[in-house]
Amino acid sequence: MEYKKLSLEPYHVHLSETAYTEDKDEKDQLRLVFKDELVFNLDRIADASTKKWNNNNSLKSCDAFYENNGNHYYIEFKNQPLNNVKPEEIRQKAFNSLLVTQIAIFPDSSFSEITKRAVLIVVYRESSIPSWEKIRNSIGVMAKKNTSIQFGLEKYKSHGFFQEIYTVTVEKFNEMSSIFQ
Repeated sequence: MEYKKLSLEPYHVHLSETAYTEDKDEKDQLRLVFKDELVFNLDRIADASTKKWNNNNSLKSCDAFYENNGNHYYIEFKNQPLNNVKPEEIRQKAFNSLLVTQIAIFPDSSFSEITKRAVLIVVYRESSIPSWEKIRNSIGVMAKKNTSIQFGLEKYKSHGFFQEIYTVTVEKFNEMSSIFQ
């Protein structure tokens, strides 16, 4: 069985579609400034392209893939506060997203080439407990640990899988306009 580059056109959607959470009402969806930007629905690409390689199971991936200014952005939306996000799920999706990209989008590129352009962004909802972020940051300072990259993803950057990793609230993500320019 050979790698075959997938036709991406059916997966080219608005960013808001990739951030949509089915079990939430419209008022509870993540409010995105760049909601109309066109990205690729990486979850659907993974479903279409990885089952044959993974015992008829799709790889779990990030929600969106976006290419701009020489970077490949992998964006995972979690419509829940930081303290409710499962770190092992985020790590699995991050790593698998690189594989999905190599299998379906850039089959002629090596894994090393894929990682040289990879930027991971995990977007989560602000906690309803106002002091949660302050407590987390205080514990990080006491432990002399950088708390800006969450979910145990630091190793993915230090090992070169991603050139940059951002774990941010939706409010901070909305300020990241350079991604879409």
